[in-house]
Amino acid sequence: ILNTEVPDPTKRHNTYFVSYKLDVAKMREAAEYLLGEHDFASFCNIRTNVEDTVRTIYELEVLESECAYARNGHAAGRELTIRIKGNGFLYNMVRLMAGTLLEVGRGKQEPQWVKEILASKERVTPGPKLPAKGLTLIQIEYPEDRANAE
Repeated sequence: ILNTEVPDPTKRHNTYFVSYKLDVAKMREAAEYLLGEHDFASFCNIRTNVEDTVRTIYELEVLESECAYARNGHAAGRELTIRIKGNGFLYNMVRLMAGTLLEVGRGKQEPQWVKEILASKERVTPGPKLPAKGLTLIQIEYPEDRANAE
């Protein structure tokens, strides 16, 4: 997430631009509610056709780094990276989680809202689905004994 006053055209394909100030501490607090094993039915595409929507999130970090980009007298901003490690993800799950954290960060919702979303198990409750700009699969880890994994 590119969090600056003005967009950086060189990053338009791999970042989601947000001009308003984000409260990263609240985003991190909200992220804590997503850790662990939960039914993530609220965080998947409404037409997702899976039998089990229970997943485990092992790690969820909201990382912040300074962004040197400034233009026409506007202050430089920052880049936020949301890193999620889990045992599996539903269709659109990560994009909906990021949109939900963004709603908390911009002050539209309180961090506890995430707990309410998980409890509702209804797709209509989370934040907006962010575009896939910057969404990157970093690594897939398989059990050591893949033949007996299932």
